Amino acid sequence: MLATISCGEKNSNISYTVYDSDSIQHIDLNQCLKNSEYYVSDILESVKIVCLETNENSLLASIAKIIVTEDRIFIRDLYMGGGVAIFDNTGKFIKRLVNGNGPGEVQIIQDLNYDKFTNELVIIDNHQLKKYDKDGNFKENILLKYPCGYLISCNQNGYLFSNVYGCESDISTLTNYCVLNVDRNYEVKQLLLPFSESAKIVPASAKAIEYNDNTLISVSFCDTIYKYKNDSLRPYMTIDYSSVKLDIEQFTSMQDYFEKVLISNDRSKADFKGQFYENSTHQIMALAFASYVYSIFIDKKTKNIISGTSCVYENYEAFNITAPAGVYNDWFYEVCNASEFKHNVITSNRYISQEDLAKLENLKEDDNPYLVFYKLKSF
Repeated sequence: MLATISCGEKNSNISYTVYDSDSIQHIDLNQCLKNSEYYVSDILESVKIVCLETNENSLLASIAKIIVTEDRIFIRDLYMGGGVAIFDNTGKFIKRLVNGNGPGEVQIIQDLNYDKFTNELVIIDNHQLKKYDKDGNFKENILLKYPCGYLISCNQNGYLFSNVYGCESDISTLTNYCVLNVDRNYEVKQLLLPFSESAKIVPASAKAIEYNDNTLISVSFCDTIYKYKNDSLRPYMTIDYSSVKLDIEQFTSMQDYFEKVLISNDRSKADFKGQFYENSTHQIMALAFASYVYSIFIDKKTKNIISGTSCVYENYEAFNITAPAGVYNDWFYEVCNASEFKHNVITSNRYISQEDLAKLENLKEDDNPYLVFYKLKSF
């Protein structure tokens, strides 16, 4: 069932949408959420490696976000005050968008994404939308008329932004919704996903992964994953972890949450920070504790679940597999530090090709991170 209701605000075109569905996946995690080990050999099928070129312009310090496309890798990094480093799909460095006030330079990056329909890198920078071609050449700058936090996805008809709770806007109802559906003229046409009371205490951040023209949206402290396609949003999956779930509504403020959970290192309950990833064969999600994480792997075909709080692997088998940094086609990918790579075992790693082994042999401790792309097997 779909109901579209007019907002009655200054911009009368805006609507908000309420959905109901009887085809939602319900995943009960309660029986598998234990402080236990899981084995890489039970889940891993294949691995490929991309080493990111290291030079004085490409150095990376702390990766905040990474986007992989057909022929580019875009990395939002905090080195030298921040910016965006661009590599090709083999790891060769192309360009860095640096911090500054000049044309095409960036100042306060809130988020970035890649628009595959226009082949543009799109950056939210201090409430402006800056666009670049895939090589980092500046194209245009758009001043946004409403507050937004993250660029969740770029679709054929426009963009999905996450809203910033409590920010002033000409459209008062914006403050009540997590997601803004914006057309190609940057006009808000839909308000999606009402803020919960808990999201107001601990601001929600919407994330998305895309595959097969689907956009799957997860929101921190929300137990439902949503699917967005063709201007339509539907509940896709609900997760039940009631046996360990943190009651976020017990906290009176963000500071209260920080003090009682993060600062005190309270491990007694878990919360979902929106870490959900999916490709055509598997789903991966993570539930966070104060100092460790439940990693959960779901085989979509068999519906089997493997989970645990620590990954067990032999040096000759594979790399540590936890919650990935992203999804590219049927690959999940993670970022690994060159300084932690063990050169003495690379010749016997049964998952890595000889070509990739040759790349890793030349790694130095102070080199840029390398990317591990991996596929999971059926279990």
